[in-house]
This record gives sequence, C-alpha cells and structure tokens, in this order.
Amino acid sequence: VVVEQQAIGTPKESGEAGRGPQTPSVTQPPPPPRPPTSAAPSPSSATAPSSTPAGAQRSFQVTVEKTDAESKLGLDTVAKKNYVALKVSKVKEGLVAKWNEQHPEEALQAGDLIVAVNGESSSVDAIYKTISRDTKITLSIHRFE
Repeated sequence: VVVEQQAIGTPKESGEAGRGPQTPSVTQPPPPPRPPTSAAPSPSSATAPSSTPAGAQRSFQVTVEKTDAESKLGLDTVAKKNYVALKVSKVKEGLVAKWNEQHPEEALQAGDLIVAVNGESSSVDAIYKTISRDTKITLSIHRFE
C-alpha cells in the first residue's frame, strides 16, 4: 500500500495542480504507544522487592499541620528515578509519627510511596517545595502489599 503524505490544500507534484485540495487516498492510524522496556530481572533481584512491586495496592492520605512547636514531618525519603514519587525510608520523630500514633490503621511506614502532596505531583522537586512551603500537608500514599 502506498500512502502519499502531503499538506492539505497543496497540489500534488504529479500535475494535478488545478483540481483543488488533495488528501491521501489511504490513511493509516499512528502506531500504538510502546510500553516501557525493562531489562529482565537478575536472579539476585528476583526475590527482592522491586520499585513497583506486583501485588495489591492500597492508597490512603495522611494529613498533618505544621505549628510553631512542631514543623518537621519526621521522614527520610528517597526520590524515585523512574516516576514521580518519594519512597519513605524511615519515619522519625515529628508530625508523621504523631499521626501514626493516632491513626494506626493508616500509619505511614518505610516502603510507602508519597505520590502527591496537596495535589502536587508534577515533579519530585515540586513535591519537596510544597512540603517546605505549605502549613497543612496532605500526603497521598500508595502502599504495595
């Protein structure tokens, strides 16, 4: 199948200049987007948790408010490279630890992913800026169980 590509409204070069706008007689849809490719897991990583583990995903929100007496969330996080998220590596003393005491069923823990803060999820830098700037903080959490 031969498909001619040309801008609509320009004559074809085959001498059809006086016949008005031409469109290709056959159109093909664009190819579907390709899924991201990844290397096959090595034997050593086959049993280790992956950055996006397979399994049930649980989502919940943690809301804390900074005060003059307590303004630290009390989290150690690592920015994810493959997607916008902060992985919690440790919960320390601070607002989140107090949240955890009051909400044991939705306690933030190491391994949880912070995927948005106050609705901000455009970049890791934007998430960190939102945490620094805002007084009331709502963390959107994903947990793979």
